[in-house]
Amino acid sequence: MIRPLAGACSSLITTILLYPLNVKKTHAHVDVVKPVSYRGVAWDACGSFASAYVYFDTYERLVTSCGVAPAAATAMGVSSLIASPVGTIVRRRQLQMSQTPLTLRTHVHVYMLTVTRNIPKAIVKYVVYEWVCTVLGARVTNAARGLVGGVCASVVST
Repeated sequence: MIRPLAGACSSLITTILLYPLNVKKTHAHVDVVKPVSYRGVAWDACGSFASAYVYFDTYERLVTSCGVAPAAATAMGVSSLIASPVGTIVRRRQLQMSQTPLTLRTHVHVYMLTVTRNIPKAIVKYVVYEWVCTVLGARVTNAARGLVGGVCASVVST
């Protein structure tokens, strides 16, 4: 499937390019001032690629049979099985906390927080995306529809 691969590649490139800002944000959340390093970038890049691929593949497979909201919710739940533990590992590496062991309880707790936040956001985002793409219809190219739909969906859901 080309669309999930495109989404995964986009996620990979964005993750690598914006990683220094991600590290700064993580440090700001815990009020730590450290120089920006690329500790954890490989975990983040691989995790983002894999979770984005799983998200878009799941969404594409379900959207026509289940509808946008259930497809988005299911895709977010499934892809978060990858994104959530990888995110925990990445944040700990950014804060140089990797020496303390992670427990299954920690991963389950973080996963539940992640999906509680991200599933409603994904539903709103993809309902808006599909609606904008439908409204634009055949008047514009697929690429333009995707771009405008993605921008509108991101603005509304952020």
